[in-house]
Amino acid sequence: HRHPVGAYLWIAFVMTLSIAWHASGESLAGARPGRSVLWWAASAAMMSALFLMGSRGPIGATILVMLAILIVARRKGLVIAFVSLIIAGIAISAVLSGRFQQERALEKTSELLSGRLPSADQHRYDIWRVAMRHIVQAQGKNLIVGIGPRSVSTIYYDRMQFEPPLVMESGYLTHAHNMYLNKLIEEGIVGLVSLLFFFGVVIMRLVRNIRDKATDHWRIFAAIGGIGIPAI
Repeated sequence: HRHPVGAYLWIAFVMTLSIAWHASGESLAGARPGRSVLWWAASAAMMSALFLMGSRGPIGATILVMLAILIVARRKGLVIAFVSLIIAGIAISAVLSGRFQQERALEKTSELLSGRLPSADQHRYDIWRVAMRHIVQAQGKNLIVGIGPRSVSTIYYDRMQFEPPLVMESGYLTHAHNMYLNKLIEEGIVGLVSLLFFFGVVIMRLVRNIRDKATDHWRIFAAIGGIGIPAI
């Protein structure tokens, strides 16, 4: 599925960009001449590939995360590097995009101009309605430990009644299109609280490092990306 894969790749992009930036400053142990060039090339390749995927959620999350990193780092060079990668990614994806991407762009534009909810957003909204209806109809059953990992596909919404009716076609789900809803359904309160606890621990460590001004390390930037993108 495009959205989960896009999220993973954007996390990898933030980590790669962080390593490239610090390798350029030779703050990485054993940094060698030319090493940073490979990291920058990898960052540009990821940026181009992910623009071609056209997944708006990860793109928006990455922009917010990079803004947070830029605020923490306060380095003009990093701002220039990130903007340059965006320009390079857009240019390369524009050159490589085929007829499918062009038709998709025209479809999105026409949907926005007509005032209709874009088809992908309508599909996502319907899935959220199904997920919430499942939780309500369960009446507390499986609320503690959930229905099991990767089990959202066992929810058959053909048996549910919705008003207004769902727009998406009948069938079965693959995921809830929302990490927190997905966690609550499949792993219950235990899984959701565990996830939030993990996020909280990392965020507290990041806040401590920022407060102590110990942020000049690629792992700090990577941690912001690793937590920020999936959390958003």
